[in-house]
Amino acid sequence: MLAASGAYPETPPLVLYLDGRKSETKQVHLRWNVTSEPEKRLAEALADARLTGIDGPRHFAFGRSGTVLTGRSKLGSELDLEPVLVGDEFIDYANKVGEGLFARSRGVLTDRMRRAHVLIAGCGSVGSYVAEHFVRCGAGEVTLLDPDTVDYANLSRAIFFGRVM
Repeated sequence: MLAASGAYPETPPLVLYLDGRKSETKQVHLRWNVTSEPEKRLAEALADARLTGIDGPRHFAFGRSGTVLTGRSKLGSELDLEPVLVGDEFIDYANKVGEGLFARSRGVLTDRMRRAHVLIAGCGSVGSYVAEHFVRCGAGEVTLLDPDTVDYANLSRAIFFGRVM
């Protein structure tokens, strides 16, 4: 469902999506190009999303505030992430990144390591280094668990990328 405010076409319309797995409605973030001609913005955003009529969009990724964090719907649903419409270009880009990450280790990694799901409890001075090495070794999935919040005092002892709030 689409609903536009009085600020349309400068701001994107509200797009709602029914998540059949949870039977709840979620907001979808369109990739809104304000440099396009105003009368073409919605068409371009929907074309980028590759909408296919009543069946809905062909490609959904999941994230927060329009930033894609995963392409896996099961993980997006488990983490309560918002659906984000993406086009074929994004899917191609994500596949190329995935291929590139393991290009040098092709034939070296075992199937068991590629299928492994590792849980790391604690992401401080030891856990963050352990997590990095499991990723570098080609673990298929790594779940990090730490109830602590990132603080300036933690940064000197742990591997951390991102913003401290």
